Amino acid sequence: MHDPDKCGCEYRGDDMWSCGHIDNAGDIDRPWNVIGPDELEIAPIGFASAIEAHAGALEWVKRYERQGYYKTGTGERIPFNLILRHCQLVNEVTGENYAYDK
Repeated sequence: MHDPDKCGCEYRGDDMWSCGHIDNAGDIDRPWNVIGPDELEIAPIGFASAIEAHAGALEWVKRYERQGYYKTGTGERIPFNLILRHCQLVNEVTGENYAYDK
């Protein structure tokens, strides 16, 4: 639990503190997730680290290997070998966002 008195930080509004803590930001122990090509999280529960999230992304992509492509909600077919390049690695607490190289 965040304690601003012990931390010495100040409230900046919109649930954000000067130390970087964000109130109501979700599970701070599992802040990492991967956003897929349809801009939806690939996992209902986040990952503890960026490395774990990346491993989860690789497992998620494997689901489409036999089919050979990922079909988006708009009907676009993304070839299997390019699926990961349409994903983003995000930290829901700090706001870090990394796109896989396109």
